Amino acid sequence: MGNEIKENIVTRVKKELGISDAVDDLALYEFLCKTLIENHPDKYSDREAQKIAEERFKVLSPLRDEFFSYLEMQRASNQLVKTNDSGEASKYESIIKSTSQEIEILKLKDKIKRLEVELKEKNNSLEKVRKQYDDLIAQSAGIAKENLTDIYKPKKFGNFIGLSATLLTISTFNDKCQSLIASLGVTGKIGNLILIIITVVWLMRLGRNIIVKSFANSIIDKTLMDPDLKVKLHIIKTRGSYPYYYFTESDVVSLVDKQLQKGYLPILFWGAYNTIRRSLVEYLILELEHKHFIERTSNNDLQKIFYIHHERNISDSDYTFDV
Repeated sequence: MGNEIKENIVTRVKKELGISDAVDDLALYEFLCKTLIENHPDKYSDREAQKIAEERFKVLSPLRDEFFSYLEMQRASNQLVKTNDSGEASKYESIIKSTSQEIEILKLKDKIKRLEVELKEKNNSLEKVRKQYDDLIAQSAGIAKENLTDIYKPKKFGNFIGLSATLLTISTFNDKCQSLIASLGVTGKIGNLILIIITVVWLMRLGRNIIVKSFANSIIDKTLMDPDLKVKLHIIKTRGSYPYYYFTESDVVSLVDKQLQKGYLPILFWGAYNTIRRSLVEYLILELEHKHFIERTSNNDLQKIFYIHHERNISDSDYTFDV
């Protein structure tokens, strides 16, 4: 039975390697391993050569494993190396060890290569998800900013009434337009006064909207460009071997309040102060997420907590911490 196995595996190996002469099993195994190593795809830069080597490697690799099992079986039955021949035993161990190490290295390289391909594919998928997330954040930030800057903007109906009143008010100074105004039922001092009041209110709303929009944009730019932003947000460091750095939603609210409560600004925002503040806070948080300043978000006691992206080489002196 052993001779049949030997005849089978040795014949196949010799045929695959193109050997017709007699050769002992150890020498044949060593030559097989060298041929296997030489045909590893990583040894070739040309794509066509790599493909040929890869096919050759797939054939030789299982053949080498089968031949190695056969040698071990021969060794166990004391047919390959005599136990009392230390020189032959040492030679066998040396060949097996050196070739096995090289083969294992090649197998590990193959595994690393496959893992690199898988990692690249996963990174590509992750990059797509990140891009979709960034796009959604950017869209949300755009909507938040639009809502913020249009809080005091007159509605379409208000614009129609205001523009009409303005045109009619201007027309009152033209004698030729008096008959038209009279036909609309807007006559006399009272009618003119009503037109003037509507015109003034409408123009004030337009002016207020422009001022608020400009000031809101100014707050946004100053906050996002502020080099001391990390300090003003009162960033906290968690305890432990791997600390996290975070700030809360109330820190953003306090930061916005300080900007909105300067001088006579609360009067400017009368009637919609809370709406302005909430919109500013929402927009700033979305922008910080879009810029990847905020890494992740969680909720704690009905308050949002924002964990920031922190480089480990940044000194703790760049932050303020609770003690």
